[in-house]
Amino acid sequence: MAEPKERKRGRPPLIMLGYDPDATETHWRSEEGIPSPAAMVISAIRNSLFREAAAELAGISKQCLYDWLQRGRDHHEDDPIDPADQPYVYFADAVTRAERRSEFEIVVAWKNMALEDWRAGKELLARRHPERWGPSATRVELSGPGGAPV
Repeated sequence: MAEPKERKRGRPPLIMLGYDPDATETHWRSEEGIPSPAAMVISAIRNSLFREAAAELAGISKQCLYDWLQRGRDHHEDDPIDPADQPYVYFADAVTRAERRSEFEIVVAWKNMALEDWRAGKELLARRHPERWGPSATRVELSGPGGAPV
């Protein structure tokens, strides 16, 4: 694992703003009513924003976001979490869960829409089971000599 960059100023890393290892669910809380950048990213992704847009909303660069995620994912599951890496590990996990939760809710809404519009059901089945419900992979065209009509 790469050594973290040494901070030139006395401020803690942005990911630490509002970080509370004892907090439930996301481990970040608002400071004086203002959500931390990490909490904003998690919430935005949970509400279906793409990662880059979530980073912009939170006021961090997309590279910062990807650095936080990579540092969190560098942790091996069976190893104890180094206290310095703990917020990054929790953040990477929270982002993954937020993406899955968002996807789940959209699929449920899509499925519910299929009860009102058969095309939504057809499309859902075609994506879920393309071998049975997708467009036919084999197409047969009948034509006469030189491609003329039969």
